Amino acid sequence: MISPRTIWAKVLQGRYGCIESFPKTPNVDKRDSWWWKDICWVLQQGNYWLDEKIERCISDGSSTIFWEDKWIGGLRLLDVFPRLYSFAFDPLSMVGHNGNWEGSTWLWQVKWRREPFVHEEGSVNTLIEMLQEIQIFSSKQDQWRWICDKDGVFSVKSAYSWLQHSMGGELSYSSDFILVTKSLWKCKAPIKCLVFCWQVFMNAFPCKSLLQVRGVEVENNLCSLCSLFIEDPIHLFLMCPMAFNIWLSVANWLEVEVVLPNSLTSLYLYWTNLGIYKKSKQCFKVVWVSVIWSLWLHRNGIIFQQGVMDCKEVLDNIKMRSWKWIKSSVPGCSFSYSNWYFSPRLCIS
Repeated sequence: MISPRTIWAKVLQGRYGCIESFPKTPNVDKRDSWWWKDICWVLQQGNYWLDEKIERCISDGSSTIFWEDKWIGGLRLLDVFPRLYSFAFDPLSMVGHNGNWEGSTWLWQVKWRREPFVHEEGSVNTLIEMLQEIQIFSSKQDQWRWICDKDGVFSVKSAYSWLQHSMGGELSYSSDFILVTKSLWKCKAPIKCLVFCWQVFMNAFPCKSLLQVRGVEVENNLCSLCSLFIEDPIHLFLMCPMAFNIWLSVANWLEVEVVLPNSLTSLYLYWTNLGIYKKSKQCFKVVWVSVIWSLWLHRNGIIFQQGVMDCKEVLDNIKMRSWKWIKSSVPGCSFSYSNWYFSPRLCIS
């Protein structure tokens, strides 16, 4: 919408169709990618709240729909003049198609399918008066403007702030959840793994139960690791007998005694506090992320590559990944893989 002539925009238009305005978001095909479905879903939420906070800034009028886009005082002309819209010559015409240049002067010439009746002439005159206040610039393209920012530039921060205000205050999270999110981003694991762990905490990743909530058809909703229970976040990464066994095996490898809690948030806080010193705490964080990431990759291998559950393979991958991440990112950790594999407690003490 912002850069329709760029290559990536043309690719998306060719694959999914053009988003001319938010209420005209194309119907989503069940074969479309998940991220495209999520974009369309967000655009259609809350009576199109996002659309209400965005308006067009007119320059040459070549990419703004005269009747259906908001470009005059945050209003759509079809809402202000529904009678005139009903006999407009081209309801989908652009702003720039409703006038002509005479020398350096722009003259508005709205086209109709028929002559306005006497009782409609007042509305026509009002429309023309509104249009006279708008300047057209042939040297610039139309742009979108985000109403919630004084500079008109969209940002996630400004949208988040507006949503908080519209909901009557701060979005509330538990104190444990806030501690987890602050700590997680300081972990020395790869950023893509941290993002995935954050998605797990937010219940915003594609496990089977969450896909079903989104209306996605899945072959079955049983856990890919154990095939016994429904695959939801807490089961997949903690309560599944296979995942539970992995956590106990990792604890045994690290030579620590653990009592596994019943939530991932509590598990993270419990696990990352097993270390005494700063370096050991960082290493325990990395191992925690490595467990989550390795379980997820192994789960995907079972689904997409016809793999089988192999706890030893998962454990070995956890050891290898955590060693690579710790050695490359945690200061003062230069031990060999052999030492890490057989004596991790000694390495981080």
